[in-house]
Amino acid sequence: MKTYKYLYKAILILLLLSSYLTHSQIRPSEFFKRQWLDLDSDASLCCNSLDETLDDFSFNWDYNYNTAFNNLALLEQAKLDEIESWYRKQYNLIQDEIEKQLDTPFNSYDQAKKAFFSDIEGKNITRNTPVLLSKYKKLYNPGRNKNRKYLKELKHLQLREIEIRAGNRNNSQFPYLQAKGVSLKEITSLSKLSELKYDLENAFGNQKSRNHEYVYIIEKLDYLGSDFDKEMLNLKNKFYKSFDKWDQLGLMQFLLNYEHYKDILRPPYSTPDELVEFQYSDMATEPVIEEYAKNNRGGGVSLFDPRYPEINRYLYQNNFCGGYIDLMAWEADKQAALDGYIDDVPTHRIIASNLIQELNITNQNQIEWLNSYTYKNDLNNLSNFMQNYRVNGIVPAEVINFAKEVVKAILNGAEVDYEERIINGLTGKDKCIYDKLKKLSLFKSTIKTFENNDNYNLTIINGNCTNTSTACTDGGDINHGNVKIIMEIVSGNFPLEYAATLLHEGIHAEIFKYVDEHEKGIDPNRRENLLYHYFEQKKIQKPNLVNTAAQHQHMADKYVKPIAEAIRKLDNNQYPLEYYMGFGWDGLRSYGFDGYFNNGNWVNLNKDQSTEYYRKQKIVNDNTNLKGNECR
Repeated sequence: MKTYKYLYKAILILLLLSSYLTHSQIRPSEFFKRQWLDLDSDASLCCNSLDETLDDFSFNWDYNYNTAFNNLALLEQAKLDEIESWYRKQYNLIQDEIEKQLDTPFNSYDQAKKAFFSDIEGKNITRNTPVLLSKYKKLYNPGRNKNRKYLKELKHLQLREIEIRAGNRNNSQFPYLQAKGVSLKEITSLSKLSELKYDLENAFGNQKSRNHEYVYIIEKLDYLGSDFDKEMLNLKNKFYKSFDKWDQLGLMQFLLNYEHYKDILRPPYSTPDELVEFQYSDMATEPVIEEYAKNNRGGGVSLFDPRYPEINRYLYQNNFCGGYIDLMAWEADKQAALDGYIDDVPTHRIIASNLIQELNITNQNQIEWLNSYTYKNDLNNLSNFMQNYRVNGIVPAEVINFAKEVVKAILNGAEVDYEERIINGLTGKDKCIYDKLKKLSLFKSTIKTFENNDNYNLTIINGNCTNTSTACTDGGDINHGNVKIIMEIVSGNFPLEYAATLLHEGIHAEIFKYVDEHEKGIDPNRRENLLYHYFEQKKIQKPNLVNTAAQHQHMADKYVKPIAEAIRKLDNNQYPLEYYMGFGWDGLRSYGFDGYFNNGNWVNLNKDQSTEYYRKQKIVNDNTNLKGNECR
């Protein structure tokens, strides 16, 4: 019988050893050669007792499970022979190893085991929770962005609904905005608008419900709490107790090996088939943590969740004791909340989005300016200006070009006169003088007296001219309807002279625009040549301008006198008109005039100090109020 008993043990140990050798790829120990392979030797049956010859557990772990396999082979031998003394010794050795790993002494094996289990599951929580946090943040953030998009598009529909109800079906101020891929200009009926609105509201509500859950799952994952720790410890102990005392010993040495394995390698962690009974030893796995966070999160459900009225039925039932749930009241609460969210969407950002697309703006500084709350009034003014010119959804090209210039100019601190389509980039005293001309309606009204031309945009700035030290005109962007006046002189002690120059240049811009419309390529700063072409074109419409005297009279009536009248008004009419005629005459000299006929009388433009014209102009300049407190 002894022979059969040892034969059985030998076969079993050989099977374990075979598995061990397969994984470890090492030679069998002398112990196995001596105790189990030499079965016919009498010495193997008569000498030292098994508990003296059987090796203790090893705790020299590596990058695999070789040590665990060897320990299990030893355990199986001791279990077959029921070597209790060996068992108790390993029991104590495991406690020693736990104390070593945790760097803490314990009063008992059970105390060490509890601490070890807590440490394992704590590490599992630390290892697995960030993965889940990342998962739910990746769900929440795109969901939040989706809802921002839904709300923005609902805001688009809100603005379009206002337009349609006001009778604007075919000329939307926001043609480049969309809702569910449909441009607002294509939405011309309330029925189509309601259809899109219904879909967006449902999409928002569904996403809002999911996001609500994600927020509180993330909150729970951030702090699972001591209850979860206790639950994991209980599950770990339950798993431990599912084995007999020998296999509990095997489990413990495996866990010591497994924790070392997890510390040095990255997941996923594989478990060999021979250790399959221990493969579910981790309790705080991702699925377990996730399910716990879902089931134990706070926050209830979102107002937009279909379960909300049932869960909060006390808010909607018709009496305290029960009764039907008033779903219409719930729908009203949802709509009120949704309307609040839509109202919170900044309208200026919506307007900016449309303008950025309609003006094809790509400059990042300009985009930031358009989106800035600080400049929302400028943004509204620009959008309304464009809408005033929009017909059947189309804004004229010169208005689009002016709008582009406006964005550039305001970003640089300029002011805009939308009514007159003038960008004013002047500063200080120069700007003050221009503002006074504008306030008295003298600038555009004076230059329109010469040539009433509305289809161009005017920009006035301080700068340097190439061929003059006074002022010049830049017509380089005339094809886009833009003309720029560059003022090189400053107002200084002669504010009325500066004002007159502004008016000269304004009329010059009118001359240039008129010529350009009939003949391209004329240099605006070759003034004699420009005026020649002006009259060449003008006499086609007005044949009486064919002779020099008529042209001179035209300039007297349309140029000199209007400027003189404007400067006199700017000077608060202190002197008779003749004192101000010189301010108008000055501008003619730049066109090559040394004099001109006015009502048949020759007026000499020689600016000699002895002339009466200069004497009167000097009196005005010396005594004007603009030199005092009005414009510093």
